[in-house]
Amino acid sequence: MAKDTYYASNMNDDAGAPALRLPAGEIEQALRRAVAKWLRTHKNLQKMMASKSATEKTAIVERANDLAIEIENSPTSVACGIFEAMSLRVIVSIAQIRGTFDPGKALDLTDESDQLPPKAKFEIALDHQSYGHEPRLRLHPSKACEPARDNRLVELLGRAYHARAVLLAMGDAAACELKTTRLRHLQRLARLSYLDPTIVRCILTGTQPKILSSRSLWRMADLPLRWDEQRQILNFKQA
Repeated sequence: MAKDTYYASNMNDDAGAPALRLPAGEIEQALRRAVAKWLRTHKNLQKMMASKSATEKTAIVERANDLAIEIENSPTSVACGIFEAMSLRVIVSIAQIRGTFDPGKALDLTDESDQLPPKAKFEIALDHQSYGHEPRLRLHPSKACEPARDNRLVELLGRAYHARAVLLAMGDAAACELKTTRLRHLQRLARLSYLDPTIVRCILTGTQPKILSSRSLWRMADLPLRWDEQRQILNFKQA
């Protein structure tokens, strides 16, 4: 990946075709989003987890989410190393960017029993328009800024509201009969149902801070009750 001052173009592909180019920095950011979105999509991971235990499946999903966060937030040199390690290959055409990478290498899955797809594939739509007399490629507006919703975070919110409903419906006798570990688990889940509605809305629309994950939210033992303090500690912009 190059700096923003460099371009990818088709100038050497076909002498009879119009010269089109796209800033390499835009390609880099689009690739980061596309690979991260693939890693966060549970359907893409299902086949790889078919023979795994529940604990192993959870570890793979968390590894994929952590890798997605790293790809989105790392400096260019680090992201380039990650892409090289996963054997990322990219072809830019007039209509789209097509990419492939090795999911086994990306998630460090080398067990012979793993059912790994030979290649993970993704596409990024492009169109082109003229700037003065110069035709240029550009990322398709509907695809360039599309937020990627973290389904693990959404699932955690759903479990939190369910846990709150269970606790509110539970009488004193039932609470006393419940195992202490189970009760504490429900209480820890239920506290997340009191998040600021702004935070909940951002999670549901995929516009939460990239650094926020289901694991980091679940492990936060000192989550404050005040909504402004929640926004501050979770790196949300102040409303």
